[in-house]
Amino acid sequence: MKNSLVHKIGIKAYSILLLKKNNLFNNKLLIITKFPTKNYFKEQIMQSKFNLEKGIFVRMSSKYTSIKLPKGKFYSIDKAYRFLKDNYKKGLTIIIHKHLKGKFGGTLTKYKGRLIMEFIKGNWNADYSINPDIIEFSRKGPILSSFYNRRRKTAIIKGEDIYHINIEPLNDIECKKIIKAMNKNLNKIYRILNKDDFNSIEFFIDSKYEFVPFELQCMRKLSYNLRKEGDILKKSFFEVKSVDDLKEWDGNGEILIDIECDIDRAEKLLKIIENLKGEVMKVYVKYGLLSHPSILLREAGLKVNKLTEGYITQRY
Repeated sequence: MKNSLVHKIGIKAYSILLLKKNNLFNNKLLIITKFPTKNYFKEQIMQSKFNLEKGIFVRMSSKYTSIKLPKGKFYSIDKAYRFLKDNYKKGLTIIIHKHLKGKFGGTLTKYKGRLIMEFIKGNWNADYSINPDIIEFSRKGPILSSFYNRRRKTAIIKGEDIYHINIEPLNDIECKKIIKAMNKNLNKIYRILNKDDFNSIEFFIDSKYEFVPFELQCMRKLSYNLRKEGDILKKSFFEVKSVDDLKEWDGNGEILIDIECDIDRAEKLLKIIENLKGEVMKVYVKYGLLSHPSILLREAGLKVNKLTEGYITQRY
């Protein structure tokens, strides 16, 4: 990306500022570009009128990386400042807003003029979710949906801990509320995804069914073709949840990658990719086709197909 501000404050800070400017991020937002004195930090928090009883979320943006950056939720200015003293490094930009809570989470990616929404009920790392629900939008509204019609697991976070819970399929009321929330924002979403090189938005749908985007992304190696090839041909699959599973594979059956969303999910996937290189030309996944795992697999030269068993498709 050529934008000079991105190279100064990092993509996370730049993208949330852009979301704010385009009336898509409607929460209070504070950006601090260098390490503040305690008095200055306190003044900025008080002037921004954050509700400390509900907590503030402090995170970092870097011009060098967008992963594994410090972040935390705090209910006092003293604790938030102590966190900054312990974690701030020169060149980081500080982002502060209220703690965002999602009833649903996912990504919305522009692909060949359409918006592909891959999401799931839960509040943590929906990009790595198994069997996400999918809605395709045009500028006028929904075109097609593919909803998973079986019980499945999703990851939620409480404090520092990650839990996996079973969730039921979306019901009609939930579907209608989600589509209504998206329809209200389609024009603004299309407009912002024409800026710079951004083509994807990470978002929550909150408990009031409001669309809450919080990060813009520049995704590469995109491919989206939701076919039912695996189900129609009744292929045989060898399920891989860790690199150790590959030791049991005898070469029979299509590789189906199914890593549970957990704290070490990315490391597990990268190890699997390294062991698959040169062994297969394509794999199947339970992730979304535009998810980060699918992109990593394509970057490794693998063709990625999605297992669509259990999905019900509807046209609008």
